[in-house]
Amino acid sequence: MPESRSDTSQSTLRTMFSGHYPPTDLELRELVEGGLVVLDANALLDMYRFTPGTRAEYLEALGLLGDRLWIPHRAAEEFMGRRGDAIASISEERASFERISSKRWRNRSR
Repeated sequence: MPESRSDTSQSTLRTMFSGHYPPTDLELRELVEGGLVVLDANALLDMYRFTPGTRAEYLEALGLLGDRLWIPHRAAEEFMGRRGDAIASISEERASFERISSKRWRNRSR
């Protein structure tokens, strides 16, 4: 007698091709509560673009991860290499914004 399609065949496919299935609620909960969080250089460089309040919240959230937070050596190396450019870029963007906004303010008050 041929085997019928049952939950066991779906289970095997899910096991073999797990990347093609969305995670279950339990898997998501386990990931959020116990998974390793790995930052890349951009996750670190973005802190320069945050407002002071957002930056403080971000750092607090990262601190709550404790030993679940990991920054690969390559990400730290890239962060250190691009840090100066990120700071300069933000400074230029702020200066440009101030120039544009002050010019518009002067034009409105005429």
